[in-house]
Formats: sequence, structure tokens, C-alpha cells
Amino acid sequence: MSRPEMWNSSELPPGWKEKGKRMDELWELTRSALHKAQQKSKTKIDSTRKNQTYNVMDIITLQFKVPPIKGQASKWTPKYKNKYKIEEKLSELNYKVRDLVTQQTQIAHLHRMRLVPTLKSEED
Repeated sequence: MSRPEMWNSSELPPGWKEKGKRMDELWELTRSALHKAQQKSKTKIDSTRKNQTYNVMDIITLQFKVPPIKGQASKWTPKYKNKYKIEEKLSELNYKVRDLVTQQTQIAHLHRMRLVPTLKSEED
């Protein structure tokens, strides 16, 4: 039995029919308000998000999580690790990168990557 049919049943105690229909109305109202709030939040967040794109051969660093060290403030630990070179673009979000120090390859997600600032030569 679906919800609208349930409230039309003659087996319900007095007053439950009206309360049930009102509860369904409130549920739909809540659902639509929540959806509207989610869309508003998504629009606001998307407006400030940069769609960074990387090219093959770009030099980047990778963000990584450092396990907490007893007695050391986490804000002083490095957030990025080594320099990597992009070898291949696997999808819009994933890249195959090679560590320039150890020569190991790994798959990196777009949101963990940061371009390494290039130093301008003195001639420029």
C-alpha cells in the first residue's frame, strides 16, 4: 500500500488520516527546502572553485597527509611532498605522475596537485 492510499484506509483511528496527510505535506516541503539549500550551497562553492588543468610534462608537487608527531604542531609540518612530472593524463581528474627524486610512478588526483612556481630567468 502506497503512502497516499494508506491515509485513505478506513482502519485508521480517528484523526490519523488528517495528521498523516499533513505529515506527508511537511515531508515534501522539507525535502524541497533541503534540495533548494543544497543547490544554493553548490552554486556558491562552484563559483569560487578554479578548474585547474595540467599538461603532460608539467612539474607539480603533491599534497599529502602527515601523521601527527607528538610534541610538534601540525601547522609546521610540510603539506606538499617532492616534485613530480606529469607523464600522462588518464582522465579529467587523474594523472600518472613520476617522482623526480625516486623515479617511482603513481596515480594522482587533481585536487592533490599543485603547480611548482617556475623561476623567471634574469633575462626576462
